[in-house]
Amino acid sequence: MYKLKEINISNFRAFRQEKINFSNYDIVLLVGNNGMGKTSFFDAIEWGFTGSLKRYQPSSKEKQSEYFLSNKYAKGQGNVNIILENSMTDKEVILDRTTKSYRGNDFNQGNLIVNDDLGLKVADTLVKQNKSNINFVNSFNFSHFLSQELISDFIRNYKATDRYSVLSNLVGIQGYEQYSENFKLLKKICDENINKLDKKKEELEKEKIKLEESVKKTKLGEEELSKRYSKLLMEVKLLIEEGDQNKPLSNLLSKSLEELEEKKDKKSLVKEKNSLEKKLNQQKDRFKKIQDLQQKKSEFKKNSELLKKLKSQKSDLKLIDRYNSKIEKSEYLLEKYNPDINLEKTEETINDLKVENKKSQEIIDLINQNDLELINKVDLLIKEYTEVAKKFKKDFSEFSCINKKLKKLRTKIEDIETKINETQRIKQKLLSTAQEFIEDNRPDNCPVCQSEINVDQLISQLTQRIDAQDAGVISDYREERNRLKGDLQDLSSQKNELLSNLEQKIENLEQDLVSDLRKKKKKIQEHKDNLKSQQKCYTYLEELEIDPANNDLKIHLKSLIEKMRLEINNFKKENEINEIEEFRKDLLNQIKDAEQQINSYKVQLDNLNIEDASDLKEEYKVSQRKVNIYESRFENLKDILSELEDILTLLENLENNKKLKDIKKRIKTKNEKLSLLNKQVTELKKMDQRVPEVINDMTAKILSPYKELANRIYQRINPQPIFNKIDWVRNSTSHNNGTLVLKMLSEEGLEVNPSYLYSSAQVNIVVLSLFFSFVIQNNWSKLNSVFLDDPIQNMDDINIFSFVDVIRSLFINNDNPIQLFISTHDRKLYSFLKKKFRNLNVLTLEFKNYDKEGPVILRK
Repeated sequence: MYKLKEINISNFRAFRQEKINFSNYDIVLLVGNNGMGKTSFFDAIEWGFTGSLKRYQPSSKEKQSEYFLSNKYAKGQGNVNIILENSMTDKEVILDRTTKSYRGNDFNQGNLIVNDDLGLKVADTLVKQNKSNINFVNSFNFSHFLSQELISDFIRNYKATDRYSVLSNLVGIQGYEQYSENFKLLKKICDENINKLDKKKEELEKEKIKLEESVKKTKLGEEELSKRYSKLLMEVKLLIEEGDQNKPLSNLLSKSLEELEEKKDKKSLVKEKNSLEKKLNQQKDRFKKIQDLQQKKSEFKKNSELLKKLKSQKSDLKLIDRYNSKIEKSEYLLEKYNPDINLEKTEETINDLKVENKKSQEIIDLINQNDLELINKVDLLIKEYTEVAKKFKKDFSEFSCINKKLKKLRTKIEDIETKINETQRIKQKLLSTAQEFIEDNRPDNCPVCQSEINVDQLISQLTQRIDAQDAGVISDYREERNRLKGDLQDLSSQKNELLSNLEQKIENLEQDLVSDLRKKKKKIQEHKDNLKSQQKCYTYLEELEIDPANNDLKIHLKSLIEKMRLEINNFKKENEINEIEEFRKDLLNQIKDAEQQINSYKVQLDNLNIEDASDLKEEYKVSQRKVNIYESRFENLKDILSELEDILTLLENLENNKKLKDIKKRIKTKNEKLSLLNKQVTELKKMDQRVPEVINDMTAKILSPYKELANRIYQRINPQPIFNKIDWVRNSTSHNNGTLVLKMLSEEGLEVNPSYLYSSAQVNIVVLSLFFSFVIQNNWSKLNSVFLDDPIQNMDDINIFSFVDVIRSLFINNDNPIQLFISTHDRKLYSFLKKKFRNLNVLTLEFKNYDKEGPVILRK
């Protein structure tokens, strides 16, 4: 068997250049976040073996216009080189597949070279010689490879015909459906031969008529032969009367010499002789078997008596098992039962604690809400949660008051700023108006005193007078503004201090709530444990038929335990037993041996149609008498046959009828051939009609072991407590139209379709059980490697533990360990798998990162 030794991936999918060696590794674990290249590794495996990727089927216009097998950053074609090794023979198989461009895409089989030979296919090296009806490419999925998509699609997205096609490929049933076409071809050939024979027969019939007219029968020796033949007929008649009187004489010999001369047939007599010889041998064989059974009769009786005694001991052993069960339940009650615990009150307490915890969690969530400001959180706490409002009311009230004062101060400061700006604007307006007036009129002398006027000096003096008047006003405004700003700063400090206090109080509140939440969760769990324990106690009390209100319950239980142990010890003493389990094992082996010997003897009686061993003596006498009769008849028949052969030899010497006899013989042969061909045509029609029925029966027989193993695996993982059995209905009502419908069964016989009832995890387990069944019982492939791409999707911890144990027992702990490749993105699961497989040769491929150069893989 071959295992994966090495893979070289160049410019394929996510990979640029990667070479990984798997020699001597039983388990290969691939771990890494999604998008790191794990699936590209499995794509390389699937495409390298089959030339296709199942999850991208069927083809579409979009896929036909894309290059997605080759790496986007690569200049050359993609290549996958797979090296397989047979550790027993040191032989290697090298599969080298390169992508090729075709009509604007590379989604095709590429170019394959097997062991440096362009003419070889994968099936030529990896499919066993006696399994040529298996298509390796179509069967690779579900026998060696299972992807994420296949796990869910097989049940929820595949049609019934698609599932049938998968299973047909896996076990090679599809090859048998070609028989129908072969039957039709054979019928056509038979029809052609019938037409040819009809023509030849017609020619021979014409020739026979001519010969009968021209040839006269010879009378030479005919009278003597007639007498001898009459005597022979009499002897045969007497022989028939001694044997089968219902058999006509004409069935063995011709009625007259003329008829014998025409037919020249001794086959019936030879057939009768062979039949009689066969019966004689059968009677001799029966006689010998009856002799053997007669000798073993006393041993049969002895075994029957022993079996009766052993079954009685087995019945006693079941009683001991019930005693042990009662002791175990009684001891549990002594340890756990507490009549003071009220189940209803305990449940109410649990519910009350849950309500309190829910409220506390709401407050914690509100406190941790990042998009909400601190003061808004406090406001919501005060409004919605009265029990915590008193812690924040005073500080929140002070904060609101300060906020109002701050708002008023800012309004006053803004008013003063407005007044200052308005005063300066008026001053500028006066100066501008005076300057415009003077510039427009520009007098040389004063109209009153006629003194010379200096315009620039006049404007300067005006400006100084206005500034002097405004300075006092603006100075008062600014002084008031500075005083208000000081008050504003003091209030802001008080506000910040209040916010700090509130923040500390909220932090303390959260810590208190978290602590209280943990304590209450612990109390809830304690109450749940007590509730579960007491419910179990009441179940045991009911099973033991003990009244819970019994005041002397403990005394009663101790008395019951003592009584049961006394019974067990008495049983051990009576049967001289040290260990019950060893006694049980020995007892079952003795029962099995006795039953096998008794059944074997009964089967021999049934084969001889003897109802009871008491009839053996009479059957012995009858069988001996029949042997003597058949021996006598057989000797007489041999003498008769010898005489017939002499007569036939004499008839053959009559040369005058040779040609006619030859023609008749040939006509007879043609008729026999025609009859045979017509029968064959009829049989071929029947066989063609029975092809679907036969395929159904054959499929049921072939798939039965796979169904049994799949159920054992499924029940071991046990993902569904009610519907715990896998079943399927396979039907082929016409050629190439098979269907396969999956269903799940309960112990009561109820059935459901897993597509509509099961969760994703349960669907995964059903498909994995089927897949493991086909992997373990694979009898056509030389490849001993299995590839699982993230199979443990959505499973809980219990299912995962069972799944891993199944892998260990099926794939690892057997005579021919299967090389297993399994991937996961879950680090916790990866650690668990690594721990479980720590005693095996495990290679870990950790996909750390991904960039233009492909995945970064850390080997461990």
